[in-house]
Formats: sequence, structure tokens, C-alpha cells
Amino acid sequence: MAEDQSPTRTIEEVTSRTDTRNEMRAKSRKMFEDVKVYVHGEIEANASEYELLENMNNVTTSKYKHLTIKCKELSKQTQTLNETYEELAPYFAMINQLDSNLGQLEIAVMKLDSATKQIENKFKSLTK
Repeated sequence: MAEDQSPTRTIEEVTSRTDTRNEMRAKSRKMFEDVKVYVHGEIEANASEYELLENMNNVTTSKYKHLTIKCKELSKQTQTLNETYEELAPYFAMINQLDSNLGQLEIAVMKLDSATKQIENKFKSLTK
């Protein structure tokens, strides 16, 4: 009876276990290959995203440099305009004074015209 209970393996059992191990190894290799492909894909996707972000950053930097140059130019032009306005301010005051004087002269001309018409009317009435 001791011989019946001893573990003896048949060739089929050994072959079956070997086949199972080989299958497991093949499936493990396939799994690791698939994981490798997946991880590689993820890395490539992330690298592409970083490249896109870098390109966007470069474009934005370029635009801001352009805007900075434009703002500096506008600042210089504004400063030049302010300086020109300050230089012309006395002439603006003179123009305003002339306008005021012309208004007073216009009023005086109207009064003179009115007085002239009155004198003309009196002269006509006297000569009749």
C-alpha cells in the first residue's frame, strides 16, 4: 500500500504541467509586451502634449514680445504728443483770446450796423 500512496508522476502529468508553464510564460510575455506598448503610447502622448504646450508657450511669448514693443512705441508717441501739446498750449490760449475778441468785435459791428441803419432811416425821413 505504501507504493500506491507515493506520488508518482506520469509523463502526461509532467508534459501537461510543462505545457501549462509554457503557456503561462507566453501569456506573461504577451502581457508584458502589451503593457510595454501601452506605457510607450502613454509616454508618447504625454511627450506630444508637452511639445504642444511648448509651442503654445513660444507663440504666446512671441505675441507678448510684439505687444510689449507696440506698447513701448505707443508710450513714446503719447509722450511726444503730450510734449507737443505743452508747446502749443500758449498758442491755444491766444486762439481762445482771439475768439473771445472776435465775439466782442462781432457784437460791436452789430451795434454799429444797427446805429447806421437808424441814422440812415432818419436821414431818409429828413430828406423826404
